[in-house]
Amino acid sequence: MSSRHRARTLALQALYGMELKAPRDVEAELAKFLDHFHPDEGLRPFFLALVRGTLANRGEIDAALERCSQNWKLERMPAVDRNLLRLACYEILHEADVPPEVTITEAVDLAKRFGGAETPGFVNAILDRVARECGRLAEKPAAHAR
Repeated sequence: MSSRHRARTLALQALYGMELKAPRDVEAELAKFLDHFHPDEGLRPFFLALVRGTLANRGEIDAALERCSQNWKLERMPAVDRNLLRLACYEILHEADVPPEVTITEAVDLAKRFGGAETPGFVNAILDRVARECGRLAEKPAAHAR
């Protein structure tokens, strides 16, 4: 498992846990999380950037996800799916050094591990729309009628 994949896995777990607990002090909760999981020092900067960035940009992220998840409200999604989408959406919108294809592939891998049977396809479709909407992926060419 690559170090960035491990950081994403931990970030998903941290975001999920924080949503359930709704801590008053996010930094104290992050410190407890890091003390419990003891990630390698090399993982910490990316892990912290993902968690802090996702939390700091949650309004923008949730708005993008609402626009791109047709017929699904965020509050109706399973908590794992919702937090995985938020994490990957943050990365697509704010981590320009990571190609969106990599982010989407990583999110689908996490969806296979932590989500339900339909989660990987659901995550893939929504994140593809987010990446296209924000201009990080080229639009699909229109099908030609014959």
